[in-house]
Amino acid sequence: KLDPSLKFLILVGFCGGFSTFSTFSFETFQLLRQGLIWVAVLNVLISVLACLGVLWVVFKTQNG
Repeated sequence: KLDPSLKFLILVGFCGGFSTFSTFSFETFQLLRQGLIWVAVLNVLISVLACLGVLWVVFKTQNG
């Protein structure tokens, strides 16, 4: 039997992250299909850099 905490992690964490990434990928692909190449590139760059920036701030805050 699966531990309830592990089940919650799998259902919310993994599936939530996967669906978010799928949406991000789909929206970027749609921008490319519409010929909005620079908007798609900016979408990817801003999204990735923003995520890395937030992780950096959290890491610095927790580790001094």
